[in-house]
Order: sequence, then structure tokens, then C-alpha cells
Amino acid sequence: RSSVSTGQILLSGIRLNVTDAATDSRQIFVVERLQVDSFSYDKPVPFEFQGSLGDPPVISDIDLKGEVVVPSGAGPIQIARLEVDADLSGVAMGLSGSGEIQPGPPMAASFSDGRIRLGDSEFEAAFSYTDGPRPMIEATLEGEMLDVDALLASLPAAPTQSPEAGGDVDGDSAGDAPEDSPLLLLRDMDLDAE
Repeated sequence: RSSVSTGQILLSGIRLNVTDAATDSRQIFVVERLQVDSFSYDKPVPFEFQGSLGDPPVISDIDLKGEVVVPSGAGPIQIARLEVDADLSGVAMGLSGSGEIQPGPPMAASFSDGRIRLGDSEFEAAFSYTDGPRPMIEATLEGEMLDVDALLASLPAAPTQSPEAGGDVDGDSAGDAPEDSPLLLLRDMDLDAE
């Protein structure tokens, strides 16, 4: 790679559509603010991001900070001092730690020294991901039990019926979990714990 360096980069009010032609997947990132302080290869670059993921947002009020080191040659992209606070379908979440991304092929990513806060629960976490025909994820999560049903019950329910049909259009009926919550994936997982 050639030598590249910049001054401060600041983006605001951007909607980014990311598509994958191979899988037909599409993600929407709404960038309220993205700031990168003077980028240069092989040096720690502080960054900040505020925004959301999805339209309507699945993850909103994202406040992300950290440092990234992009190598001038082969090698992984390193992320340090990562701190994230966000709202996950009505549940406060936080994440901190460090990671690496190996562009590949195959693309690989790892996260270590992590702490995850989900509602009132906190966990130590680490994971690795390797892309390919059969992507592989290995993860370690240590902490107290996470009661998914109780967590889902604490979320505001989405309105499901019109007022004419006698439905709750405000979507605040207790105990009704949002049908599109990503937390519902946890119900279908078969997890082993030590």
C-alpha cells in the first residue's frame, strides 16, 4: 500500500446501505456522526461513531469509541479500547474490549477481553468468527444467568392491531415481546454452560 494520511475526518447525517450480492442481505446504517482523528497506516487512530443499525432501527442510540490500527502491509486490523453503548430493541446494552479483523480471504474476526452488559446482566466475553461456505463462530460468555423470557417481557411491545379491532395501538401491553426482537434468537439456541 502507498503512504496515506489525513487530517480529521467528520461525517454526519448519512444513510449507508450495505448489500451482499452473494447472499442478498442488506443492512442500513444511519450515521449521525462519525469522526476519525488524522488517519495514518500503522498508527493508532481514535474514532467515534453515533448512529443506528436498521430502518426502523434494531439497534439505536449507538455511541461507539475506540482506536484502530490499519497495517500498511499484510496483517490484521486491530481495534483497541472499544467502548459501545446502545439500545437493543428497548434494552440498554454495553460492550467493551479489543479485537482484530483479518480481511482474508477468508475474513476472520476476533474479540477478546470483553465485557457485555445487557439490561441488568453483565458478562465477560470473547469470540472469534471465520467466514467461508460454512461460517464458524466460537464464543465464550461468562456471568450470571440471562433470563431471556424476563428480558423480552421488559421490552415494549409493538402495536399489532388497529383501534377498530380493539388492539393496543400504543404497544405498551405488559408481557408481549416484540415479534421482531433479535433477542428471540436466544430462545432457539442450544447452549452448553460450565
